[in-house]
Amino acid sequence: KVNDQEFKKLIDLLKLELRIDHLPNELSGGQQTKVRLALMTMKKSPDVSIITNVTPNHLDVHKDYNEYIEAKANIFKYKNEEDYFIYNIDNEDVMNETKDISSTVKYFSSRNEINGCYVKDNCIYYYGDKVISRDDIFIAGLHNVENCISAIMLVKEFGVSNEIIKDVIGDQGFGDVVVRKK
Repeated sequence: KVNDQEFKKLIDLLKLELRIDHLPNELSGGQQTKVRLALMTMKKSPDVSIITNVTPNHLDVHKDYNEYIEAKANIFKYKNEEDYFIYNIDNEDVMNETKDISSTVKYFSSRNEINGCYVKDNCIYYYGDKVISRDDIFIAGLHNVENCISAIMLVKEFGVSNEIIKDVIGDQGFGDVVVRKK
């Protein structure tokens, strides 16, 4: 059980109180840094977590790559069978770190047709059901496509329709998000 006072203290310390009632979505770089530091000391895993990749992009807040991997691994360290864990089956470091997870595991891939969410013929599929064309995703870069695939995997698990996904991810939703072009 999460101690409410400790949780509030951590949220206040990280200055994330304005985000507390928001649905999960992209955090700014500064907010991500704060969350990464919190992940290093967390004692409970979130009910639903996603790891898109493990790359040496965030070494500015970790002493080395191994510490960064350990911090990311904390997101699933305390998972149980009722929790969901979604990850990129294409990323070797993610695969190596997630061998012994005791939760419901779901996979996504931007390279191969798999039993999960994947890209095929320039479209994103969820267990064989075409969800959206990559041409309808207006943010550039493979990393953004993988973010979309992981988000689709998550929301489809909770019954969100393809139409709603298209409205959010397509040009009427995301549009051209400047911060994600990095």
